[in-house]
Amino acid sequence: AVKKSLAAAGVQGHSVVGIGFDATCSLVLLGKDDEPVTVSESGEDRRNIIEWRDHRAQDQARRINAGDFTALKYVGGAISPEQQPPKLMWLKENLPSAWSRARLALDLADFMVYMACGRDVRSECTTGCK
Repeated sequence: AVKKSLAAAGVQGHSVVGIGFDATCSLVLLGKDDEPVTVSESGEDRRNIIEWRDHRAQDQARRINAGDFTALKYVGGAISPEQQPPKLMWLKENLPSAWSRARLALDLADFMVYMACGRDVRSECTTGCK
C-alpha cells in the first residue's frame, strides 16, 4: 500500500518523513509474544478487540463518572463506555484470566503503529482522551 501510494503521489520514499494512523476508540488486547488475548466471554483469543460501539462497560463508566477524578475535566467532564478506562475495568472485573494474561492493552490507532514499527509508542490523543 505504501509503494502504491508513493507511486500515485509521484514522490520518492526518502521524501516521506512520517505516516499517521487514526482509528475509532477500540481496545486491542495482546499477551506474551503479542498473541491475541480474548476480550470475549466465549474465551476465543481471536476475539481480542472491543469495538468503540461496544457498551458493555456502562456500569464502569458510571462508577468512574461518579468519582471525583481530576482527569475527567480533561475529557469533557465525563467518560463514555466507548473509552478505554471503562473497558479495562470491565475486563479486569469480568474476565480475570484474560486480564492476567494481557501484556498490552492498546487503542486501535496505537495498535496499528505498534504493528507497523514494532514499538509501543502511544499518541497523546489516545493516552489522554480515549
